[in-house]
Amino acid sequence: MTLFADRHIGPRSDEIASMLAAVGYESLDGLTDAAVPGSIRMLEALDLPAALDERQTLDELRSLSRRN
Repeated sequence: MTLFADRHIGPRSDEIASMLAAVGYESLDGLTDAAVPGSIRMLEALDLPAALDERQTLDELRSLSRRN
């Protein structure tokens, strides 16, 4: 079974490898180093809540839509 996050979040590893080859970098870190100035980078991890599963996400979206 394919996970919700795998279906909806970002490119797959083969797509990343193809993109990196096209722009001439060996890693996403290398590309990021070249593209994002150090002066605007966050050094600490984001304080994010735990990910929701598909059912929880749908429930949350329904709840939000009822408030709009």
